[in-house]
Amino acid sequence: MPQPPSGTVTLLFTDIEGSTRLWETHPDAMSAALAKHDALLRATIESAGGYVFKTVGDAFCAAFAMADDAIAAAVKAQRCLHAEVWPEGANLRVRIAVHTGECEERDGDYFGPEVNRTARLAAATHGGQTVMSRTTARLIGDRLAHGTGLIELGSHRLKDLDRPEEVFQLTIDGIPADFPPLRSEQTAVPTNLTESLSSFVGRDDEVAAVVELVRDNRLVTLTGSGGVGKSRLAVEVGKTLLADVGDGVWLVELAAVSSPGSVAAEILSELGIREQPGNDAFESLVEVLATQDRLLILDNCEHVIAGCATVADAIVRRCPEIRLLTTSREPLRVEGEVVYRVPSLSLPPEHVDDRRDLAGSGAVALFVERAGAQGSGFALRDDNAQLVADICRQLDGMPLGLELATARLRSMSLGQIHDRLEHRFRLLSAGSRVALPRHQTLRALVDWSYDLLTDPERALLQRLSVFVGDFDLDAAEGVCDLDDLTPWEIADLMASLIDKSLVAAGPHRDTHRYRLQETLREYAGERLAETGAGDARSSDAELVAAAHTSYYLRFAEDAAPELDGRSGRAWMRRLIAEDANLRAAIERALGATDGAGRVLAHFWSLHRYWTDAPQPARTLALLELALEKAGRDVPRAGRAEALMFKAILLSSIDRRRELDAASAARGLARDAGDRALEADALSRYSRLMAQMGRDDEALAAGAEAVELARGIDDEVLLGTVLFQYASVLDEADAPGAEAAYVEALAVVERSGNELTAWKLHNNYALFLLGQANLAEARHHFESALIGTELTSRSAQLFLNVGWLFLEEGDHQHAASRFGDVLRTTRLNGMVSLLPYAVLGLACCATHRGTSAQAALLHGGADALRSKSSDQWEGLEDAIRAREIAVLRGRIGDDYDRLHAEGQRLRRDEIIKLATESVTARGDDERTG
Repeated sequence: MPQPPSGTVTLLFTDIEGSTRLWETHPDAMSAALAKHDALLRATIESAGGYVFKTVGDAFCAAFAMADDAIAAAVKAQRCLHAEVWPEGANLRVRIAVHTGECEERDGDYFGPEVNRTARLAAATHGGQTVMSRTTARLIGDRLAHGTGLIELGSHRLKDLDRPEEVFQLTIDGIPADFPPLRSEQTAVPTNLTESLSSFVGRDDEVAAVVELVRDNRLVTLTGSGGVGKSRLAVEVGKTLLADVGDGVWLVELAAVSSPGSVAAEILSELGIREQPGNDAFESLVEVLATQDRLLILDNCEHVIAGCATVADAIVRRCPEIRLLTTSREPLRVEGEVVYRVPSLSLPPEHVDDRRDLAGSGAVALFVERAGAQGSGFALRDDNAQLVADICRQLDGMPLGLELATARLRSMSLGQIHDRLEHRFRLLSAGSRVALPRHQTLRALVDWSYDLLTDPERALLQRLSVFVGDFDLDAAEGVCDLDDLTPWEIADLMASLIDKSLVAAGPHRDTHRYRLQETLREYAGERLAETGAGDARSSDAELVAAAHTSYYLRFAEDAAPELDGRSGRAWMRRLIAEDANLRAAIERALGATDGAGRVLAHFWSLHRYWTDAPQPARTLALLELALEKAGRDVPRAGRAEALMFKAILLSSIDRRRELDAASAARGLARDAGDRALEADALSRYSRLMAQMGRDDEALAAGAEAVELARGIDDEVLLGTVLFQYASVLDEADAPGAEAAYVEALAVVERSGNELTAWKLHNNYALFLLGQANLAEARHHFESALIGTELTSRSAQLFLNVGWLFLEEGDHQHAASRFGDVLRTTRLNGMVSLLPYAVLGLACCATHRGTSAQAALLHGGADALRSKSSDQWEGLEDAIRAREIAVLRGRIGDDYDRLHAEGQRLRRDEIIKLATESVTARGDDERTG
């Protein structure tokens, strides 16, 4: 029998999802299934070297001495469970959680906080899902078995635990990997700061100094030359301040922004904030941030410094709880700005006797840490201490320089690096041994590193500068594959550039993505521009730009049909990752002679992606520019498609303009004989009429759209049109709505279009909720939850689930869900959902007994709703009327007084009151 491991162990906990319900409904089948389950799990765990120290009901608790063995056991267990033929009615779905930590072992059992953490992690997991903590994920590193991968699920606050946990899902080929969000108490402070691939060395004093500056000032700018470490310092400061900022810390990388006027739009995009109806990106940003408590890190401001200064000035003046930390080679020169000049790392003395003389030098500490990470066998010794000191001083203690130098230890000795650097810098300074200016040092260092590359490596580095942000290997091969480089060479060359610290690589879901540090991207771009003509007509830079444009437009063309199939989810993820490069390709294509027509065709073929892509106003601007450039050259059918796409984009921006565009698209499609597009446009027109209360027109247009769609062999189109018509029938209280919903869902699911099916599940569930069919509504909401990560409509779905909880009588979970939506809408600017979140919390407050608070929130919700011309949706209006009647019966005329008081509150006051109501307890009525 395996012996219990001790000390630091990896814990593996399993549990069967829904076992209680299965026992109640299929006791005989469960008895047989559980015998299979127990034998399978015990054999799998023990064969991998695990020690089963406890079973609780159908749950297994096991300990492993090695994390690799625990993961191997989890993979084998899930594969066996998935392949097992279970008795009818007892199809077991097992959740597995893995965590590593130090535990106390006594008499074969384990105790301590890490045991509790593993149990809470397992409780948050879904049947069939395997998750692990960051600790375990880091121990595993890149040693995952073939056919497995990791998906980062974000940081989650688990029940009864103070410290949030970063959770990773293990994916296994052949086993479903789509699950609803974890059942965590609440996600931790939101941030897009990721775990760095290397440790942060030699900057403790600087971090402490900048942290204090940010705490005391609204705008702090880190200045210094390229490569001095501004960005890394800013990120480390952001991580240190995470606990101090209620709405999180967000990094906005501006290196890829091409014009000062696009700064606000880029920040909106990174924060996931929608442009507000009637406002441009700048005003939308300031309006939404006005009620938030965030730290924004704006990185690489120097090339768009005028735009950064304008945005920073407005935020400082109008958003009282927003703090800004910016990095730039020069100050923004905005009132209230505090400038911190980032020094190079502290240098060692010029002359050293042994390694003890290097203690206290940040530059040496970083050099030693990075050199050790190269796997070169380097160790700091007395006999090489002087060489290390000389190299650090030659590089002026610049982090990027130290990274590039230590990367050469795989192919050069320490002495060879020293001699070549000294030669480079002596030439630059005309023989002088005095310290060089930092910008000159960096340029010399990058020149030196570049000169050591082979010709193919140089060619690839130059061409990689065309990418905006990060990219994958397929893109690198597709763009950089010119006459002198082939795809199979590019993969090897990429690995070589990564080894030399010229390209950064990091995991992204089940693949890797690559990026050039901005200083190196600028350098490589300059070198590319200097290259000679690739042929008699085009320079290398023009050829690479054209290849980038061609690759991404072709990539989009390949993606378009896949979005309608069963691989739609995977393709949607790929498109989201490539959004910045896609937009860059579109902008470049618009400059070509026939580019406008190609862009218009691209937008329509890929409109299922662009409909849910971030920042529809930015997409709309590109569409309108393409229409302007194309002029009269666009055929009628093409213009109809463009106007239909315009209507789709305008649905979240301006409803009046949406109606105009849909009407125009409908007419053009009819004239062009495009019946599919006519049905689509007519269906959207019908929905708009219903929202305006013009039921007769809506019903007539909807029926006509359905009749048209039935004559076309396109199941997705028919399903979409039926779904729109069902909504119109429901809102008009006309018969046939449920039949239309059921047919729409059946048609779309038969087509295999996942993306459309998820949306239909949500809308049909909402209809069922209105019919008080709670069990069926829950089933369809759960089906819709699987796709939430891919759509901007996830907040709407979570809001709907809140109404389900309310109708089921689970007021605590309803309040939690409405609170999540309130937070999301406040952060991303989805103002249309804000009144509904407040209304939901008002209803929860009624059931909690805080009647005065409920009445105030009803007033606040009505005030927020009155800012738009729309009325409350049918289901919510019915719930609202019922809950108000309950309140009136409880507090009488005081309801009107408190409701009026709530209507007079400012938006930030309403949000504050609603946020406080999520966790309110007891009766605090203010009826006197």
